[in-house]
Amino acid sequence: MRNSILSIIAVFLLSISSSFAQEQKTQVSAGIRGGVNLSTLQHKNLENNKYAPGFNIAIPVEVSLHKNFAIQPEFHFIQKGVAFDISNGEVEKKERNFTNYLELPILFKGIVGNEVISGYVFAAPTFGYAYDRYNVMVTDGERDRNTAGFTKEGEIQDNRFDFGASFGLGTELQAGPGKVVIDARYGLDFNDNYKFENDKPENYEGTYNSGIALTVGYMMPLGM
Repeated sequence: MRNSILSIIAVFLLSISSSFAQEQKTQVSAGIRGGVNLSTLQHKNLENNKYAPGFNIAIPVEVSLHKNFAIQPEFHFIQKGVAFDISNGEVEKKERNFTNYLELPILFKGIVGNEVISGYVFAAPTFGYAYDRYNVMVTDGERDRNTAGFTKEGEIQDNRFDFGASFGLGTELQAGPGKVVIDARYGLDFNDNYKFENDKPENYEGTYNSGIALTVGYMMPLGM
């Protein structure tokens, strides 16, 4: 039964690819994109959490299957975190916690426009892995950065694998042999930042990353 379903899906995908190929030759572009990611944590009982600014760098590869449709996987470095203001009236103190992720978003893009200027919208599943963590304490203007580890043992552990979705829009402007890309996107993780050795506690509420990324980049055709 499973093989029959896979065969049907394969035939369906091949038929779509053939229809795209008849109208427009497949084009491949690659480039670099970077900017800021404003992220925070979502939790039912979390209070006073604010957005923390982090870095966001990606190497996108766009496969244009049609003048109005493309698939774009990306190799993505992104910082996700949260900020807290913990000033006590006498001392101004702020805390920022960051986790560095390597992600693989796969964008499904709808495109309108022409060769000079175009716009696009997209939706993408994202798959990631947390490889590094640190926190920054700012006390009366003095900054102190400390490495933070992951909890790997015990009843509650850090979940380093990430799965979520990203939605956004952007524009592309012809500039020389390639295009300048301006991109804005909202990302939301679906899996909890923590995992349990045994069953979750009753009435447990998960903690999830979310953020808004603003980036600028440049894409070059690869001549395919």
